[in-house]
Amino acid sequence: GAQGRRHFEREVCYNGQRYLADQSLWHAPSRNEQLAMAQLAPQYGFFKEQLPAFLKGEDEDCSWGYTGCQIAHVEAWRAALEAGAEWLMLLEDDVLPIPVFGMDWADVWGVVAQQVHDLRARGEEWDLLYVGKGSATSAEGPFVTPLVIEAGYNLKMHCYCLSRRGLSRMLSAELSYMSIRPQDEILAALSKKGRHPRACVAERVQRCFPTCDEFRALAFPFWGIVFQLQSFRLLRSSSH
Repeated sequence: GAQGRRHFEREVCYNGQRYLADQSLWHAPSRNEQLAMAQLAPQYGFFKEQLPAFLKGEDEDCSWGYTGCQIAHVEAWRAALEAGAEWLMLLEDDVLPIPVFGMDWADVWGVVAQQVHDLRARGEEWDLLYVGKGSATSAEGPFVTPLVIEAGYNLKMHCYCLSRRGLSRMLSAELSYMSIRPQDEILAALSKKGRHPRACVAERVQRCFPTCDEFRALAFPFWGIVFQLQSFRLLRSSSH
């Protein structure tokens, strides 16, 4: 109960489901943690040249906004599993097909559905499939189909799919109902089977997601086939 909660823990109840916000891990890595992460990251397949980008991606505090985002995703997973869905494609409200491919959302859905079909036909089981993603800061694996690869570590979750096995694993794990870091960081850690260079995050993922070493994340390569809208600052130039 509430009396057993530590001072940095807060409980939130939404739609009958309890979520625990553990603020002890909400802070960005300290300088000493960053140094330790930089030493450990290459052992987990992170690119040395990408370490500054990796550390910059991790240098953000968690917040109640991120907690709300996590709850929204988990509630979508719950609804899909309860409805008997074989797989789910989830996208946030600021995502568009990448213009260079000349596709609309019907085309995106068709491509994704075809890849899910092809994976099944090849006997390839999977849990998570990134449809759109950020630049990987760790090594990605080989192609599983002509359009899908084994995922590396990336900090984007604006559009992804979960298989029925993935939905079941996510919803069976205590970690899904615990806000410790932004959810894209958790999915990225699962893509590396829980091997996160930040020791406290790795320990929590491995303890609260017991099947993380069996979790399989795939991705459309590069940035995927959809992208997330960004804010750009317009600068005046002498030519305008």
